[in-house]
Order: sequence, then C-alpha cells, then structure tokens
Amino acid sequence: MIKNFIKYQSLGNNFVVYDWYAQPENYIQKIIHDASWRAFVIEICNRNTGVGADGVLILKRFEQDEIPEMLIFNADGTQAESCLNGLRCVTHYLVTEYNFPAKFSIKLGKRMILCEIEQDTQDILITNNVGPINYEGIKTVTIFEGTFQGHVASIGNPHFIIFEKIELPWLQQFGALLESHEAFPNKSNIEFVWEESHARYHVLVYERGCGITQACSSGAAAIVGTLLHLNKIEINQKIELIMLGGSVIGWADQNKNVFLTAGADMIFTGTLS
Repeated sequence: MIKNFIKYQSLGNNFVVYDWYAQPENYIQKIIHDASWRAFVIEICNRNTGVGADGVLILKRFEQDEIPEMLIFNADGTQAESCLNGLRCVTHYLVTEYNFPAKFSIKLGKRMILCEIEQDTQDILITNNVGPINYEGIKTVTIFEGTFQGHVASIGNPHFIIFEKIELPWLQQFGALLESHEAFPNKSNIEFVWEESHARYHVLVYERGCGITQACSSGAAAIVGTLLHLNKIEINQKIELIMLGGSVIGWADQNKNVFLTAGADMIFTGTLS
C-alpha cells in the first residue's frame, strides 16, 4: 500500500500524497512511527534519487469520523503542523476522486479548515478559511550578514516575516542561518516581503525543513494577518501575494479570519519499485 502514491502541486510546491482515507488508524500509526519512516520520507522527496517533493502528505480519516485529516512531513522527515499548499492539493483530490461537495472541512493539526470550491470547465479554484493568525510581536535577529527586524506570527506553524526586499541568491546562501537561529528554538519559516504596487506584494520564502520553496501558503496567511494587525490593509481588502511558483489571493474578515484562494493540480500517479 505504501508503494502507490499521487504527485500533486500547488503554486509550485509539490508533494507526494498517500491516500489512506480508507485505512484503519492502527495501520497508519504503525507506518509513521516506524523507525524507518523518516528516512523513507527523505528518500522519496530526494529530487535526484527519489520521486522529488517538498514533502509527503497523508490523507486519512479523523478518528472514526468521515471528516478528512491531513498529516504533513517535510522533506527532511520532520512532521509539520501546517501546510496550506498541501491542503489545497488534498482538497482538489477529495473533490475530483471522492466527489466531495463544494464546501467541506479538513482537519489540519489542531484546526478545522473550511474549504470552498469554484469550478469551471478548466480550473478548480480553492478558497480556504484558515482562521485568525496568532501575532506574537516584533523580534530582532542578527546573523553575520546583518540585523533583521521581523514580525513573529503563527498559523499552527511559526513564521518570521521581514518587510524588506532581497534577492533570491542571498536567501539561498543565508536563509538557513535565519531559519535555525537560536531565537527560534524549533526553527521558523522565513518570509521576506515587499510591496510592488497597491495590494500587490512579492514574497520570497525559506521554508522550515525544506529550504527555498516556490511558495508557502501558511506564510501567505501569516503575512495577510500581520498586515491587518499593522493596519496596512483593510478588512476584506483582497491582496495578491506573488511567489516564485505563482500568486495567491488573500484577505481577512472583520473577525480576523484569513482567507486564501489559489489552484492545485495532480501531476501524476505512480508506484514505487
């Protein structure tokens, strides 16, 4: 059963997905708690010798209910609390393969995320209500390349948001120093953000446990929530966040719930040898 997988992508983030929705809980727990599981995740995510992915996603049932739940494992084998690009992929899969309705919820970590589908003849757009972010304040971090003041926020996983423009080669060289800085005992996702024009922002991401990635939608949610907290955007104002892998539309309502809209695609299905 572990051999059969689906390859998915959203905003350039790509994942190996295991559909274990019909499998019993003890089957799943036995696999993911086996001593070899972390090495397996690392190998299957390897782009030279494996399938190649930013992480592994497991679709399962939440306990005995029909409610779907998604588990996330980063490319380094560590388990993550949140991955909204991955959630979008699993949402797409549930709609196309299990005929889920246009509105349903998926359990992600400690949150229930509402998923709404808009479908035309060619595309499926997915809007997720990810709830409010937890804004934790400003932190200053120093590495030998400079001192950075950023905003700490959580959307189930940690983010450090720096409103500065940088170039990708710089982040490729020094991003790991910020991600694993002693100021972040459990490491952190790092987002550099700058405004291109009204309601359009560029984002470069160094993702915890993955490195440079094409996009990070939990980071996008954290950015939207932080901009609202700082009164940089208005309630229900839609903004475009432009990442390497594409754009996501985000906004926040009067209750500070953050919404994100983007698409997802199945790339291929496969069987491991």
